[in-house]
Amino acid sequence: MISKEEILKIAKLAKLQLNENEVEKFFSQIKSILSYVKKLDEVDTSNVIPTFHPISDTKNRFQVDDSSRTFKLEDVLKNAKNTKNNHVATKGVFK
Repeated sequence: MISKEEILKIAKLAKLQLNENEVEKFFSQIKSILSYVKKLDEVDTSNVIPTFHPISDTKNRFQVDDSSRTFKLEDVLKNAKNTKNNHVATKGVFK
């Protein structure tokens, strides 16, 4: 099943600070949910044909690419604080 330590690990990954009452509450709720989901293992699916998509008549629907309304490069770059090689330059976002 699931342990309280795993609840705390999940909370840490989600950057949640839980007090002891909240840990107990979430522990019982998740335990209940997982036991309900485990009941699905009891269902006999041996004669069920696998489906790859719930809707059988799916079609690709592409949006029309309308590039008639674009900005001129010069207009975009003149509003940018920093530019480099005809691109808008920004500070790095990765550490």
